[in-house]
Amino acid sequence: MDNETSPATPTFTENRSAMLFDELSARTQRRHFFVLSFLPIPLTIAALAWFPPTASNLVELVVFWFLTSVGIACGNHRFLSHKSFVPVKRLKQLLVILGSMAGQGPPVLWAAFHRRHHQCADKEGDPHSPHLHGTGLSGRARGVLHAAFSWMKRHEYPNPLVYAPDLVRDPDIGWANKYYYRWVVMAMVLPAAIEFAVTGRLLGIASGFLWGWGVRQFVLNSVIGYINSFNHLVGKREFVTRDHSRNQWWMTLVTLGESWHNNHHAFPGSAHAGLRAGSFDVAYGLIKLWERMGLASQLNVPTPERIAAKRVGAAKPVAGGQP
Repeated sequence: MDNETSPATPTFTENRSAMLFDELSARTQRRHFFVLSFLPIPLTIAALAWFPPTASNLVELVVFWFLTSVGIACGNHRFLSHKSFVPVKRLKQLLVILGSMAGQGPPVLWAAFHRRHHQCADKEGDPHSPHLHGTGLSGRARGVLHAAFSWMKRHEYPNPLVYAPDLVRDPDIGWANKYYYRWVVMAMVLPAAIEFAVTGRLLGIASGFLWGWGVRQFVLNSVIGYINSFNHLVGKREFVTRDHSRNQWWMTLVTLGESWHNNHHAFPGSAHAGLRAGSFDVAYGLIKLWERMGLASQLNVPTPERIAAKRVGAAKPVAGGQP
């Protein structure tokens, strides 16, 4: 599982369309894009202009950012998309709920998109590559805007029956995924309710919503958009891959380790994106903690030999010699 093909890469043996799209889907996309991608921008401006944050607002922002980031990094990404570890039922469902609260789309569909991304990384068919929009400065700018933001407005859907049949068949995942919009609403309501409970002021509902959801959603969207775009443009390539993925150690804190992006594309099935013992990878630290608590098992990490063999500049076997 520690190679460039994810353990969940689809095989097109069934007579099903790999990509789906219709006008009903397009309308759903536009509403989702407006509420969960665009609206946080003016809400963040409003929060900064008219609602100076209280201490509890800042706590709500950080706590809900961390929980939803865990839902994306550990849940949608390393578990659902790549099956790099196996959580117990309750943790599995909790991760899907947290991934839903992040407002990046239903987690099963998120995983289908991500598997499609790995299949076509930085080539035609990649839903959010920054490299397919022309050359020069203007082409690069269009590519960054597309990969970071606008691709979510209108796109084809990877068919979950093709790209994520294992997730579709799992009743525990299906139960939590089914209520995606309920979890999104809960992510909006909880910080407002907490702020009202703390302050006892009706104005606290507005400030809790703005900082605990609006600003939090904007920050999370921005981090994920950054990974989709700049982690395919700027940084270090430690491993040979078929795409333009890059590592950025300086982004590891705000991405919980997801910015070890070239590492991840080299070994997508690895639960440890940092790969080195001293690398900063919060998501992997949590997965290891869950393993020690008996909540996760079957962690996949490539062997040192596999890692060394794939590094840039690693010696290649001589033709006719021993493999």
